[in-house]
Amino acid sequence: LIVVKGKISVSSGEHRLLTKKDDISVQGQKKLFAPPTLRTGRISTNALGKLVTTSGQLIENASDHLIINDGSGEVRIILGASGLKKPTLRKGQSVKITGVVGAT
Repeated sequence: LIVVKGKISVSSGEHRLLTKKDDISVQGQKKLFAPPTLRTGRISTNALGKLVTTSGQLIENASDHLIINDGSGEVRIILGASGLKKPTLRKGQSVKITGVVGAT
């Protein structure tokens, strides 16, 4: 269980929670849930703000984003905001991604 406090703001039409270092605390542990798996072509505005998993073939590998497709349509994965180091990937490779759906 994680308790998060903060101030709600809106940026580019998306709600965000602004936090400070002391606003997040771990209160205990429970079994984690598995986010729903969506086909790449089914990820739409209906999933905005939701944690989802998708997988497919890497179509484009840019410095700030990826484009993947499982045959149902393309989806763009934005990498820049995460602060995570981008793994070495090659076009045509199968990938599995879990993240929060955004409008950008």
